[in-house]
This record gives sequence, C-alpha cells and structure tokens, in this order.
Amino acid sequence: MAKAYETGSGLGSQRARSWVEAAKWYQNAVDIVYENDDPQNTLNTDPNYMLCARHAHLYKQGGYGLDKQPQVAGELYSTAGDLALAAMKGKLANKYYALAEEAWAEVDE
Repeated sequence: MAKAYETGSGLGSQRARSWVEAAKWYQNAVDIVYENDDPQNTLNTDPNYMLCARHAHLYKQGGYGLDKQPQVAGELYSTAGDLALAAMKGKLANKYYALAEEAWAEVDE
C-alpha cells in the first residue's frame, strides 16, 4: 500500500496519490519488521533499511499532501543507514548516512 500511495500506481479511480498515507503505511511496515528485530526481516521483497529510506525520501521531498520535514528525513535516513550496516550493506549504509547529512543541512536553525 505504501508504494501504491507513493507512486499512484494500482490505486484505482477511488483513491488519489497521497504521501501522507504512504508515510503512514511505511511506518506501519517498519514497525512490523522491528517486532522481529532481524535486520534481514522483510515484508515481501523490501528489506527494512529500504523501507526506512523510502519513508525518509517522502519527508525530504514533501508533496502530495505531506509537508517537507528535513529533520524527520534525516532521522529516518540515519536509521536506514544503521539497518543497512546491520545487514552487512556498508556502501548502502554510507549512502544513507550521506543523505541524512544532506537532509539535516536543510533544517532551519
């Protein structure tokens, strides 16, 4: 559902693209994955670090009803980096940490 609300594909004519709904569904998916506490635990095919990164992207960009929140995006990207590192994906973890720094640089001080 999160991907459908993010991209608008597969929603049909009764629902509109909504990043607010997508963010809610990504958070639900991440919460379910955390219950098992296994970095490789997945829902369908997306590892938890990818779920966090996609969630972060929504907040970094803002749009489709969702306010841009770079602080939240930075925290989510940092979490994605931690999860990727735990899954032995070092290069991907570094990418997520860099995206976290970019998001935090956008925070109004």
